[in-house]
Amino acid sequence: MENPLLIKGLRDHDTTTIEYIFTRFFPMIENYVKSNGNGNRQEAEDLFMNALEVIYLKAEDENFELHSAFSSLLFEICKRQWLNILKRRKRTLPIASGQQPEVLEKDFQTAIETAERYQLYREKFRKLSEGCRRVLSLALEGLSMRDIAYKLGFASEGYARKRKFKCKQKLMQLVRMDARYPELMNHGRRRKK
Repeated sequence: MENPLLIKGLRDHDTTTIEYIFTRFFPMIENYVKSNGNGNRQEAEDLFMNALEVIYLKAEDENFELHSAFSSLLFEICKRQWLNILKRRKRTLPIASGQQPEVLEKDFQTAIETAERYQLYREKFRKLSEGCRRVLSLALEGLSMRDIAYKLGFASEGYARKRKFKCKQKLMQLVRMDARYPELMNHGRRRKK
């Protein structure tokens, strides 16, 4: 498949395209993660899915054009994320002489950072109680506090509002306690300057 078909398939959430991308390109990413930094299959899968999310975020723009091979972009995004993980683990990979890391376009660097922040929030969201996940999910779907109270059997709209506030506070506490939080938030501040 050529770049435009892969991008269109991602944009359209086409299962066949996504399966093709996984089958065709995942072994390359898995091999890289296992041979550089002693990673495992689960870490490679997480990187791979995050990289697809980054490309998808960019591909949502109808004017987006890919100026390199899809596999090159996917690999570079995975590599960048893996190097960030190793850096947080206080491990580095040697760069062979004459080999310079590729520089991603600023738009992709921003998309990678956004995807990493989303991943952190999703991880912490899964650690919340089922009740908190339900309240926050319904709020994200755009339901009113009255509808949330009715749907979840709360006594009042005020209680639903209070519960949402407490659940949101708990989520933010979990996020802020994560070691990745300062680095991920600092990237955003440096870009704004």
